[in-house]
Amino acid sequence: MPEISDAGLAALIGLATGMILGLASRIGRFCSLAAIEDATYGGNDNRLRMWGIALGVAILGSHLLMSAGLLDPADVYYLSTWSISGRLRAGCCSASAWRWPAIAASARWRGSAAGTSGPALWW
Repeated sequence: MPEISDAGLAALIGLATGMILGLASRIGRFCSLAAIEDATYGGNDNRLRMWGIALGVAILGSHLLMSAGLLDPADVYYLSTWSISGRLRAGCCSASAWRWPAIAASARWRGSAAGTSGPALWW
């Protein structure tokens, strides 16, 4: 059996980690738009608090790694290759990727609330 290169091993670890985190996110219903909708329309802020905890853990973990000397912020790809045009393109693509399905779902929900078509989308 041939030996796996460092890049191949990193890709396999990334794939496995991504699959595990994706499954955990799917099971835990970890969705930012749904969290905001639940807090706004449903009066339930459990998902929003879950996002707050995740953000706090990420910030605290990053700062602990930097204070221990295990993470150098200058080596982080997202901080080292900063450009305004790239950030704008990424932001617009990201916003449109989640916003259009939300608009369609909202239109279906409004139609069902008025009794015109389809089931309500409160799940």
